[in-house]
Amino acid sequence: MKPVINPELVMIRAQLPKQIADVALASPAKALDLIQHWGHGTKPLRDLSQMAHEYLAAAHESLEKLG
Repeated sequence: MKPVINPELVMIRAQLPKQIADVALASPAKALDLIQHWGHGTKPLRDLSQMAHEYLAAAHESLEKLG
C-alpha cells in the first residue's frame, strides 16, 4: 500500500521558507526561532506555519500603529 501524502502538508512545507523569510524582515530573532524548531523537529509543520502567521500579523499590526 502506498503512503498517503497529505496535500495540505505539502503546501505548508512549500510555503514555510517564504513565510520565514517574511518574518525575518520584521524580526530576525523570531525567524531564527522558527528555523530552529523546524530543523530540530520540535514543532509540527502546521504549528510552525501558524507561528509564522501570528508573527507576521503582529508585525503588521505594529506597523499600522506607527503609520
